[in-house]
Amino acid sequence: MKHRFYERGTSMVETAIVLGVFLVMVFGIIDFSRLIYTYHLVGNAARLGARFAMVRGATCIHTAPGTDPWPCPIAPPDSSGEIQQFVQSQSVLLGGGTLSVTPSWSGRDAGGDPYPGCASPSPYNGPGCPVSVTVTYTFNFLAPFVSTVSIPISSTSVMVISQ
Repeated sequence: MKHRFYERGTSMVETAIVLGVFLVMVFGIIDFSRLIYTYHLVGNAARLGARFAMVRGATCIHTAPGTDPWPCPIAPPDSSGEIQQFVQSQSVLLGGGTLSVTPSWSGRDAGGDPYPGCASPSPYNGPGCPVSVTVTYTFNFLAPFVSTVSIPISSTSVMVISQ
């Protein structure tokens, strides 16, 4: 079949439109996959931070002094920097620029009652007291049409100090 003069090049235009839509969809899927993966990493970072503080409570003992880069014990308020430094060293895929780590120790539950099992007075870093670590990260999309949008991702992990 012969193409008429005014029909020439229409397949190139159609290909450009379809390819453009296809590439936007593919890169959108990639960016949202990165968002879900980052959400998972932030949750894991909060868990790692809470575990780090949990095993390094007021009664933490090392078997070989001087060999651990994170010495015992972790006691508030000086430990915020140590916990943040540990979480950032364990979360290299997130990058350290927009990652913030906030630990907190409390001898009281959400209702204001004394936490059961927490016999130590303030700073509440003894066995049986809870430690809460909140990790916040600001996610930025790579796609040019949504690169100005940033989404704050936050996760909190609470564990009871074991030693």
